[in-house]
Amino acid sequence: MKTAQLVDVCSVFFRYYFSKLPAVINDDGWDVSALLATTRWLCKKEFFEAGVVVLAFDESLGSGFRHEINPQYKANRALPTEDIIYQLELLKSIGQYLGFVVL
Repeated sequence: MKTAQLVDVCSVFFRYYFSKLPAVINDDGWDVSALLATTRWLCKKEFFEAGVVVLAFDESLGSGFRHEINPQYKANRALPTEDIIYQLELLKSIGQYLGFVVL
């Protein structure tokens, strides 16, 4: 039986981003270790056997419904750095390349 898999891919990415992974530097000089680890995680057999895989990216960054309820929601968090944005954009492309739906 085919299944649907919904993945909060940002939570997976940040788990790797804030872990102690050895640096993997690409040809452009960016550390892409979290991107590589997340991509490996997404290449599990269960995802390729699923009928559909949806990768959900959290992009509200201060504009979500929780901010409407409480403007101070996560106010102490800094905005994503350039390396995070760079890796997440690549991760979207990789997800599409793998045949997953990217939201």
